[in-house]
Amino acid sequence: MQNRPVNIICSHCGSSYLASKKSRTHCRRPECRRKEIRNQLNDLKNFIELFCKNRIEATIEIRLPGNDKLGPEAKIDSFSILGKNFNEKNNQHIGGIKLDELIAYFERLLWKKIKGNFIILVLSDGTVDSKLPSQTFTSITDPIIIGNNLIVSGELKQIEKEGKNYDDD
Repeated sequence: MQNRPVNIICSHCGSSYLASKKSRTHCRRPECRRKEIRNQLNDLKNFIELFCKNRIEATIEIRLPGNDKLGPEAKIDSFSILGKNFNEKNNQHIGGIKLDELIAYFERLLWKKIKGNFIILVLSDGTVDSKLPSQTFTSITDPIIIGNNLIVSGELKQIEKEGKNYDDD
């Protein structure tokens, strides 16, 4: 299938232009590009702010495809601590949790439509390690974040209602 040019209407100025990808939202005018980059930066700021507000330690990978867009998804390496068997002194976990507790946690994840990879360590005492590392993939504009045994949902529309965006700084 060939990449044929498509007639698209710019989301910022309303003018018509030809582009080879339907997902493009603006024309090549510098003012429209500036607005689009500002929108992308707002999305990224709001996304990272969810981690900071909820004090979730994580490593976040974002994709820059080489134009004025962020990739639509971010990859997050984080971990949750399940159950109450966690000793914060020296950051060491003690023992594990029963299988039923793990399954109950995954039931919540499935209802939230979480995408990602989880590492489960089964211990010799017949329990599951309560420290659960994960790599999740989530939309930057509508993220679902896992970490510190929290599932945090952040919607861009809700964040905008609170009046926070890149232009305010």
